[in-house]
Amino acid sequence: MGCGSSKPSADSPSLIAKQKRSTVSVGDHVQTVNGNGIYHGLSDDSIACDNEVRRAMDGSNRLCDTDITLEWLVQTLEVALNETASTPSYIAERIGKGYGFMSDVLRVTFSWESETFPSTVVLKITSIAKAVERAAELAGVEELSEDDRISTERLIAANHRRECVTYEWLAKQDINIPIPLIYFTRPHTENEVGVVVMEDFHDRGDHPDYVQGLTLKQLERILTALAAVHAKSLQNDDWQSLLATMTKARFETAAERFDQTKEYLNAQLPDGFKGINRAKRFFATDFLYDTVIESCSQLELPLVLVHGEIWAGNFIFDEKDQNTLLAVIDWQDAHPGCIAEDITELLVMNATAEMRRTNAEALLDFYHAKLEEYYGEGCPISVWKVKQAYQKLLPVAMVSFLLLLPTVSVNEALVGAPKDRSVKQKMLFDRGQAILEDTLSTLPPDDPIPASESTFVPAQTFEQPVTLTTPSADDEGKSIVLAKSDF
Repeated sequence: MGCGSSKPSADSPSLIAKQKRSTVSVGDHVQTVNGNGIYHGLSDDSIACDNEVRRAMDGSNRLCDTDITLEWLVQTLEVALNETASTPSYIAERIGKGYGFMSDVLRVTFSWESETFPSTVVLKITSIAKAVERAAELAGVEELSEDDRISTERLIAANHRRECVTYEWLAKQDINIPIPLIYFTRPHTENEVGVVVMEDFHDRGDHPDYVQGLTLKQLERILTALAAVHAKSLQNDDWQSLLATMTKARFETAAERFDQTKEYLNAQLPDGFKGINRAKRFFATDFLYDTVIESCSQLELPLVLVHGEIWAGNFIFDEKDQNTLLAVIDWQDAHPGCIAEDITELLVMNATAEMRRTNAEALLDFYHAKLEEYYGEGCPISVWKVKQAYQKLLPVAMVSFLLLLPTVSVNEALVGAPKDRSVKQKMLFDRGQAILEDTLSTLPPDDPIPASESTFVPAQTFEQPVTLTTPSADDEGKSIVLAKSDF
């Protein structure tokens, strides 16, 4: 598939500098700001084309009934690549069915005369209509109030901006973080939809199987990428001024949705979801917010750049080698936070219960080894802190996954048509039951247990190591550069 998927759920432009991708030759990237958007790959003399690109927005060939036209897209690519081209024949199609809930995601396939231009691109276009419809569905109402509609539009605009500035920051780093090549970004405003024009991977990559669960190698490749991002964000904190911290509003619907989620989940397994009543405390807005926001201060951990939506639909692996990670996409929930936010989501949402329970500690060790490798000498986070943070954030990941189950378990793109989906649905429900059991087993032994509930398997615990691995003297002063083979 392409780029721009979003987990089924719920400003002024700045620029991206040179990206280390070889798929398209774009020459030297020069940072150039203009009033309408961000061009990636601009030379200084190409900004004059901007007025023509602006006028092309009023052209006739609108792509899949969006506000984006073929003329605008062609001229945008001409500016980004600093080369002119004849208007090509093309095919535009909507993609990402079952993945994108807040955006329209299009693939445009071209027939160019010039080999400089990409044969396909993906467009991620903000869609207020989709977002409002999804928000109403989650709220259990037919139509949002005017105030809620305005709030939803502001949220979409803010999330789109997060994604744009995060791609910018990642592309400037001196390590090969796997992200798509970005040609153009524009923020969402009252007058214009937000848009990202990016590299397409459909001819060589695909998302891993969310229901079957990621393989051990796939989990390691993603942890490698996360460690790289986290390490660079520890070394250079200028990104913190670009991204707002998480707000309590992110968690406000969790408590409201508990009863509805419980009712749905109890109907899915013969004996219901054991322990679901005891889990209600974890759905409380204050608990979720305080756990996430205070985790770093309580554990004395520095903030890192958190992706925020770690699920299979936001990773693209090589079709020919399912262990090669091509890209991490959809950074619209990026924010300053705790390392374990991404790690717990990865293992809880994307691995089977057996995979998580058997390999969690080894994977946390693997992540920390990569974090030390990319950070260099003096990494401020110990492996024990990683494990503490993982355990602390486990209930938050559990809540996120259980709230997601009513949506993903009926999503045809994930579980198939109704007549064929029972096996895949059970795999997801079993995964949810397992993380619920593991989370509840962390409660104190004297915690009250409803008479109707059974006992649970012991929680996974990690013994604190006597000594922690530190970089050797031979590593001092080394500049760590990620090799493509790492992913």
